[in-house]
Amino acid sequence: DDGQRAKRPELPCQLKLRSMLPFDHRLTGDPGHGRSRMTRRLLLLLVACLLACTCVSGQKKVSVTEVSVDSAVEDIQWGGADHSVVFLKTTKGRLYRSTDSGKQWNDITNSLVLSETEPGAPATAITVDSMLINPVDKNIVLVVGTKHSHFISNDAGRTWRRLKQRVPIHSWQFHPTQPHWALLSAWSDQCHTASEPAKTAAGGAATDKACNHMLYVTKDLGVYFHLVSSYVVQFSWGDVKHNQQNWIYFTHHRTKEGGQPKYGG
Repeated sequence: DDGQRAKRPELPCQLKLRSMLPFDHRLTGDPGHGRSRMTRRLLLLLVACLLACTCVSGQKKVSVTEVSVDSAVEDIQWGGADHSVVFLKTTKGRLYRSTDSGKQWNDITNSLVLSETEPGAPATAITVDSMLINPVDKNIVLVVGTKHSHFISNDAGRTWRRLKQRVPIHSWQFHPTQPHWALLSAWSDQCHTASEPAKTAAGGAATDKACNHMLYVTKDLGVYFHLVSSYVVQFSWGDVKHNQQNWIYFTHHRTKEGGQPKYGG
């Protein structure tokens, strides 16, 4: 009945059953043994399994810790060499970090400060838009912030460095094998506000181009960026299986003038 179905054995009991079955060859369906005898043995085995499962589950303890943050949780990422460092982003753009697999948390948003905005201006913390952990090196963490400010860490969030690239990041792709390489794409400032000229480009140079999608590459975790192409539509690193991981594949508009349509992206 329904009450019995609710008490089905969990995984430890199932593992116990698999480990016990091979030791009794009479449970393999040998025609020389009666069905009733086989059924009795199977029932006895299941009872033994349930008792063992009860003993195991009775000794298992689960520790639960309640943690309060400023708003709802929007994203959680695991980093560090042993995945013990956890990053939590809230809907209000605050960033929390745990170094003990989530038992205790610290709000580290104030360590991501905009001290370079204006000389003499007070440092202000950013609002975190998203975060990304390098799949090759889990100690490398990228934090994408609002208002053209982004930070990167190579020690699982203990220290942070502000990226020199001041464009709003549209997409970021870590290299599949080189931990310090990455592709960055960004829509020019004219795409966000038509009334202001673009203030930044690769190397900090000014540009007066129309709205377009630009692709950059870095080989030093964002210390320097080099422009690959403008008016880019799609892009990706090459396939590791074909030994083309250092190649950059992309499509772009042949005529590079005027505003570039976004195609929904």
